[in-house]
Amino acid sequence: MLSNPYSTPETRDFRAEGGAVAQEIISVLLATRPWVRLMSVMMFIGAGVMLLAALAMLIAGGAALGMDSGDLAGMTGGVAAALSVLNGFFGLLYIYPALKLWRYASGINVLASVQDSTSLHAALDQQRAFWKFIGIMILVILSLYLLIIVVALVGGVLAAASS
Repeated sequence: MLSNPYSTPETRDFRAEGGAVAQEIISVLLATRPWVRLMSVMMFIGAGVMLLAALAMLIAGGAALGMDSGDLAGMTGGVAAALSVLNGFFGLLYIYPALKLWRYASGINVLASVQDSTSLHAALDQQRAFWKFIGIMILVILSLYLLIIVVALVGGVLAAASS
């Protein structure tokens, strides 16, 4: 017998008895936990490397400013200081999503032991916060790219018109 394509779709109920979460969902989330934890650790390491690089650039910029060899050293020191601040900012920015992923992986552990909908909600809320932050960061970066392109185009047109 053929099914009716116009009937309402069927949904599967993944809830177990008494508000508990079905083992099927828990096992899928447990399979993702090591990868979530790995990404979290990689983001923490990336943030640490960026912060160390910012510190190294700050020290190098200060050393370049301390040299008394003219304008080039001062300009190099200024660029190093600006890059240091930018690198430090992005290093700090990586900590929040890394923390959200870490908490999501920990929430999966809690879900595996407690197996209730409250712990599932808590774990998924950490994942939601991670993706919301990443989405906002992508929109900001794309907006900055667009702004840079527009400024470059306007600057090119003005430079061509003035010569």
